[in-house]
Amino acid sequence: MLRLARRSPLWLAALIVWAAVLFFLSSRPAMGPTIDLDHFDKVLHFGYFFGGGFLCAGWMFLKNPAAPRWKAVLTTAIVAMAAVGFLDEWHQLHTPGRSGGDVWDWLADLLGGSAGAFSLRKLHRLLRI
Repeated sequence: MLRLARRSPLWLAALIVWAAVLFFLSSRPAMGPTIDLDHFDKVLHFGYFFGGGFLCAGWMFLKNPAAPRWKAVLTTAIVAMAAVGFLDEWHQLHTPGRSGGDVWDWLADLLGGSAGAFSLRKLHRLLRI
């Protein structure tokens, strides 16, 4: 199982699926909140982008494992998640039934992506992926 986790194409494929699901979800009209908690959507944004940041950092690290520069990998993954979050909010502005352009949603995306990238760093250290 760990040998499979060391293959960068697998991580890239998972990242592409993650992005496709994000686009699909953002293209649908907003469904009413099923959980009546204040700002629960921010938790969902954080959680989804946590996965994206984790996958992005993993793919970038495994793409060139001979020269792991963690600061560069983490920075690039975080910037990528910030850009995807921005584009997602912009996309929602042009989707009927959606309200996009929410800075707080974007901030939750950025923080989730950052936490995901940093957790990959920690997992890598523990498992030596």
